[in-house]
Amino acid sequence: MLTRCTTFRLYPTPAQAHQLLEGRRLHGYLYNAALAKRRDRYQHWGINVDYLAQQNCISN
Repeated sequence: MLTRCTTFRLYPTPAQAHQLLEGRRLHGYLYNAALAKRRDRYQHWGINVDYLAQQNCISN
């Protein structure tokens, strides 16, 4: 099977650039919150939280 990679260059307007940066910021907050939840539940109760359990909590 052959895999190809295509790269696109974006030239966003200032408003679009702001929206892209805001999305990256929110993604960082979500990632850090999920990581903190996994770490805290394991440290306090010894319970492993898997990806599927966290994914189901977020989709609501």
